[in-house]
Amino acid sequence: MILIFVTGTFLMRSGGLRFPTTGPDRDFDGRVARTRDRPLAAREIAPREALIVGAVLALGAFCLVLY
Repeated sequence: MILIFVTGTFLMRSGGLRFPTTGPDRDFDGRVARTRDRPLAAREIAPREALIVGAVLALGAFCLVLY
């Protein structure tokens, strides 16, 4: 039960971090030295890819809730 809880928490947290970075912040992040090298700000991945990864992680966490 603890393993399911920890894994679900990790997946949900990781998935939740993908959504805010796909919005207007990614343009701002490219101009800030601390965040310049983030994959979205550096245009290494597309916003759609980040949304898909976030959705898959959230879906994985939801599947764990079913247990």
